[in-house]
Amino acid sequence: MESREIFIGANVEEAIAAGLAALGCSRDQVEVEVLDEGSPGFLGLGARPARVRVVPLAPPEPVVPPEPEAAVTTAVVEPSPEEEPGLEDIARAVVTELLERMGIAAEIRTRHAEPETEEEIPPLILNIQGEAAESLIGRRGETLAAFQHIVRLLVGRQLS
Repeated sequence: MESREIFIGANVEEAIAAGLAALGCSRDQVEVEVLDEGSPGFLGLGARPARVRVVPLAPPEPVVPPEPEAAVTTAVVEPSPEEEPGLEDIARAVVTELLERMGIAAEIRTRHAEPETEEEIPPLILNIQGEAAESLIGRRGETLAAFQHIVRLLVGRQLS
């Protein structure tokens, strides 16, 4: 039986890394098909993760059947957004700290967007509301894009 699975990540590289780790293969032992390169979206709106299909090139090596008393079963289950430890709390804390350091008083509300497919993890949306919140947009949205990038990096670092 051929082992072929679809893996999801924030970008194509992370999705491939997840596939390689799950299959226990190196990059040269698999064929990768990019199904969706994903999109960072705008303030979380329209964001979608990258999806790749990873197929091993060579058949897996035959496994020696373990002795009956030494049989162990493991299952890899991807956590759903509700099971992820404090994603909303971490994201809210990061944004709050950045806004405080920028001298911007604002209220932050979080919610999950509807996923486009069942396999997709719904993106987290952070709405920032306040009198000086428009200063976050900057010229042609450049400040906002940089702010989003910094938030993604800090949240990703705290989650890993």
